[in-house]
Amino acid sequence: MSFSHSPQSIANGFISMSRNIYLTSTVGMAMFGYSSSFKLNISQISIRILSIGVFAFSLIYLLNTTNSFKKYIKNLEEENPELPYYIDIKSWKTFVLINYIYLAFLAIIILFSCIRTSNFIGNKF
Repeated sequence: MSFSHSPQSIANGFISMSRNIYLTSTVGMAMFGYSSSFKLNISQISIRILSIGVFAFSLIYLLNTTNSFKKYIKNLEEENPELPYYIDIKSWKTFVLINYIYLAFLAIIILFSCIRTSNFIGNKF
């Protein structure tokens, strides 16, 4: 069985992209927390809105990455029903599941961030 691509390289790329997503969403969390250190309400609101934008970017990036890798796994299984032992599809599917769990977690964070920001705007103006 010969591959014109390296499945392991693609899996490594997926894991790298997942790490970037986790780091990006952490930046959003830090920005949201940092927003409360401003004295001006408009600055607080601006940073909170920017952090929600970072969260949204992370969520979209996560969704695209995970769906693409899931599709790759499906195509790989269909084209090569007897994969070599070193291509561990089962653990790859676990990584996809972990990303979907993080996607739900990130969606909840975005929802609460939006609610908290809208409450803040309502109370200050």
